Amino acid sequence: HAKLKPIKGMVWIDYVWVESNKRRDLDNVRCGSKFALDALVAYGILRTDGQAQVMGFTDTFRLDKTMPGVWVTIREVPHEA
Repeated sequence: HAKLKPIKGMVWIDYVWVESNKRRDLDNVRCGSKFALDALVAYGILRTDGQAQVMGFTDTFRLDKTMPGVWVTIREVPHEA
């Protein structure tokens, strides 16, 4: 695993939620984003998970019985003054 460097600027976060089946409602799957953001702040990757740094999110949902999980991509976004 590559060590993530702290990000000081504004970010946009893309989630790819990979479920093994269709049992859970998508809104229940997506609620995991809170835990992902909290971890990014706890490990010093993000300063905050609030609007002072996070501009928004995209969510994509997929099915894969063999490799469920979540892929998180953090994109630094130029902030206009």
